[in-house]
Amino acid sequence: MSIINRDWIASIWEAVRAGQGIDWADFEWYALDHDGLVGMFTSAGPGPVPADVFRDLDAYISVAEFFGLLPRKGDAEIFISKPRVDDWRQAAERGLYGFD
Repeated sequence: MSIINRDWIASIWEAVRAGQGIDWADFEWYALDHDGLVGMFTSAGPGPVPADVFRDLDAYISVAEFFGLLPRKGDAEIFISKPRVDDWRQAAERGLYGFD
């Protein structure tokens, strides 16, 4: 069972390849820091996303599904005040750092 909407992600890929901004989507992406810790980042709409994120759609979907299916490891510590922090909370509960 896929937890990722492939059509939605593909539409973002197409926009980026066409040189369009993705200010209509809050796009999640993942990266390692210098200590090897994994973070989930979001574009916050028009925010920047590294071009390397868009190299391989299938790899991106595999990584997103892997992180999305990790079991909950503990509670999240939230340092932001926003109306909706579900994605960041879930990432943190699975052991990822969440950055917006």
